[in-house]
Amino acid sequence: MRLCLTLPTMGELKDTSLDYVVEAGQAAEAHGVDVLVVPEHVVMGSTFEEYRWGSPRGRGDVPYLEPLTTLAALSSVTSRVRLATGLLIAPLRPAAVLAKGVASVDVLSRGRVELGVRTGWQSVEFNAVGVPYEQRGALMTDRIAACRALWTDAPASYHSEWTSFDEVWCEPRPVQAGGPPVLFGGTLNERMADRIVTLGNGWLPIMGSTVDDISRGVETLRDRFTEAGRDPDGLIVRTRIPLQKDDDGRASIVDTLAAVPSYRDAGLTDVVVMLGAFTRTPADVVPWLGKLQEAWTAVAA
Repeated sequence: MRLCLTLPTMGELKDTSLDYVVEAGQAAEAHGVDVLVVPEHVVMGSTFEEYRWGSPRGRGDVPYLEPLTTLAALSSVTSRVRLATGLLIAPLRPAAVLAKGVASVDVLSRGRVELGVRTGWQSVEFNAVGVPYEQRGALMTDRIAACRALWTDAPASYHSEWTSFDEVWCEPRPVQAGGPPVLFGGTLNERMADRIVTLGNGWLPIMGSTVDDISRGVETLRDRFTEAGRDPDGLIVRTRIPLQKDDDGRASIVDTLAAVPSYRDAGLTDVVVMLGAFTRTPADVVPWLGKLQEAWTAVAA
């Protein structure tokens, strides 16, 4: 299994500027983290009525760093750790713009990018960009299909209802042949399974998925990979495991990671921990990373 750390790119840490994210990423690599993850929102509205997974973290006025820009900055101070979006709202960007940005970061990082994408849940965000919210699922599929063409072919051609180009070059192409791994976030219905098998490399289970949900989903996807002539052992499944607290009501990394063996047995390949859920000031980060490394070593052996 791989240990993934979501960095505080939303301003969760108190009394710090967001440029501290780069230092936190560098420290995380030094403490054995395998994948750095950055989330995204382009804009945020003032209400959260469309959010279907409990209470959203933060507020509308919380700053969000743009994920590809942030990954580019992280690539300049790291050399080993993988760099992932978790999750980038793919429909909000024209396919060629998305393909160029991802390829550029992959080149600058020497092939360390992993692209986690989702449809998004907030209509105001789509309205601000001028993209139809009701068609976000089809648009996500379209964006990644067009990116695959631009990352693979030179020149590339692609035609759909939303994206069309003939004999164009989008250079540089990614270091990773065919583009970086793409992980789709959402409920594993038939349409999602088709996306993953046809265009992707992995699944990001929807928030609230249980161990049993993940086990059933992994079994389905492995079968579908085999049917498609793809190696099921190449499937990536990444999710955040539920936060656990100690007897004093504080978030406990030891108690949280105690669930790792059951998730591993279910087929999870990547465990996500959110740095901002455990630390509140920059001075706490490095000592906490030491605790994370120790706790992870104990459960991942």
